Order: sequence, then structure tokens, then C-alpha cells
Amino acid sequence: MKRILLSFFCFLILSLISTASYAYSSTTTYGGTSGVSTRVSTVYTQNGWQNVSGKWYFLQSGIITKGWLYNNGKWYYLNSNGVMKTGWLFWNGNWYYLDSTGAMKTGWIYDGAWYYLNPSGDMAKGWKKDHGAWYFLKNSGALKTGWHKEGANWYLLGPSGAMQTGWSKHDGIWYYLEGNGVMQTGWLRNLGPDWYYLNESGAMQIGITDIEGITYYFYGNGAMARDVEIDGNYFGGYGPMVKDFTFVKTVKLIAKEYGLSIDIMTQDNVQLINQNGYIGFVHKKGIVDVNRNYQNFAVEMAEVIGVPASKSELIDLINKADASNGRRAWTDSIFVKTPEESLGIYWGEMRNRY
Repeated sequence: MKRILLSFFCFLILSLISTASYAYSSTTTYGGTSGVSTRVSTVYTQNGWQNVSGKWYFLQSGIITKGWLYNNGKWYYLNSNGVMKTGWLFWNGNWYYLDSTGAMKTGWIYDGAWYYLNPSGDMAKGWKKDHGAWYFLKNSGALKTGWHKEGANWYLLGPSGAMQTGWSKHDGIWYYLEGNGVMQTGWLRNLGPDWYYLNESGAMQIGITDIEGITYYFYGNGAMARDVEIDGNYFGGYGPMVKDFTFVKTVKLIAKEYGLSIDIMTQDNVQLINQNGYIGFVHKKGIVDVNRNYQNFAVEMAEVIGVPASKSELIDLINKADASNGRRAWTDSIFVKTPEESLGIYWGEMRNRY
């Protein structure tokens, strides 16, 4: 009888030792899909992470954890069988990414494309600001680069995906994007005195360009040409190419070059003063016979529009000049803006200082 009792007690002690749990030092929050851990028929005898046939489980007091697990400062997800998940996870309407160790990722990750995971781990979509730059992520979460359209507005996303502002070159063409990223079209005056033109596609124009029936020239840097002759064409102070007549310089510069003083007056002998003191000058055949004491000119408001009066109007004015002034009218013409901002024809004289 004593031998039977001794054998029973030995068996009981060995059973207790074999079923004792080993301590696992960690800070752990665990829960199933409904926040409750699930006990399974298989009883494991060790707590914490367990690798069974190449799959990872997390146990607490013999219970397999399911759902989200926060362990040692990182989040993990264990599926309905308690197996640790890696890669993409769709949960509660959002996508998450778990690395090869099962830890949930945040911030930028690369998985065939770039993705951004919010601090809570959910995958971002649409506009996202990170470190001062704006990015756009497709509905798939993949980072977008190149052109992006929203409504009537176009945005340019650089090679890194960052939204561009200011001048930006794309596929060899320059574009201008406002501070909010919207692509600009039409006339643009950048910092400084220069004007630029961006066509309906936003591309900066260079070279000879027709805009609403008016011809302009834009340098290689996009700046509009003014007060200059290019390839035999002359472009006025406001940019348009002067038709039929050749643009030269301002009257003041012409007078200085030829040692002439200038006195622009109306037919009523009232001095004509420009608001900005600038008088546009165009002529057909250059300064004619600069040694003469007087030269007569037709004056018109082409500084604003860059186009003189028609030939018939000019011929008529020249005839009137011959009749009224008794002097020969030259083929040259000066074009100015009147103080009243209205189109007017005036006569002027360039007097030889000597």
C-alpha cells in the first residue's frame, strides 16, 4: 500500500513540473478580433512567441493570441488561427503593412512602388504632406509622379513625387506652378520686369509665337523680347512685332545718337507729355537725311498696341503734313501713347542742335 501511495505522489509531482509555464519577460497587450483571447484545444506549455512548424504564434498562459498585439513597442497582427501575419493586411476597411518580423510599418515603404503609412499604420490615399512637401497617392496607395489633374487644375509631381511650385522643367519643357501647385497658362510676369507666355498646355514659349493674332518673340529663357530687332523683325516696347514699319528705339535715344534735341508737339502747338516719359519710335527706312534742320513724323499710340496706323491713313496724314507745314514729310513715323490713353495722331519735330 505504501508503495502505491509513493508512486502516485511521484506521478503527481512530475505532472505538475511538466505542465508549469516558463516566464516570458515582455510588456504585452493582446486580444482576439473582438478583443478576447481564445483558448484552443491544444495546450502549449510556454508563454510569448512560439514557432511551430515555421509559423509564429504568441501565447499567454497557454492561450493563443489573435488580432492585434502590442509587444515591446511594436504592433503585430495574428490571424484567426493565431498565426503572425506579414506583408499587406486589409483590416477594418484599411490597408496595413507588416514587415518580415511581423511588425507594423509606418511612414514610407517600398513594395514595387512607394506607399505612405500613417502613424496609425493605415495606408494613405490622396494628398499627403510630409516634411514640408506635398505628395499624391493613388487609390491603390502607390505614389504618383508626373502630371496629376483635379477638376480643371493640373499639378506636376516630380520624380520623387513631391508637388512642384515655381519654375519646373518636365520632359525638356518649362512650366510654372503657383504656390498651391496649380499649373499656370497665359501671360506671366515673374519676379523682375520680364514677361513670359505659357500656352494652353502650360508650356513656356520660346522663339516666334503668335498669340491672338499678334506676333511676339521669346528668348531661350522664356523672357519676351522688347525694343529689339531679331532676324529682321522689330519688336516694340510692349512686345508685339511691328508690322510694315520697323521698330528702332525710343525717340530720346534716337535724338541722343544723332545729336538732336526733341520737341514733340500737337498741331495746336501744345507740348505732348507721356505719363511715363517714354515715347515709342518706329520707322520704315531709318533716319532720313539727318542733316536737315527739320523732319516731320506721324505720331500714333503704337507703344501700347505695337501696330501703327494703316498705310492709307499714314499716306493721308503725310499729305496733310505737306499741306499744313509746307515741308517735306518723310516716310518715318513716331508712335506714342497720349496722356488720355486715347489713340491720336500728332506731328513732331526733331531739331538739329547745330
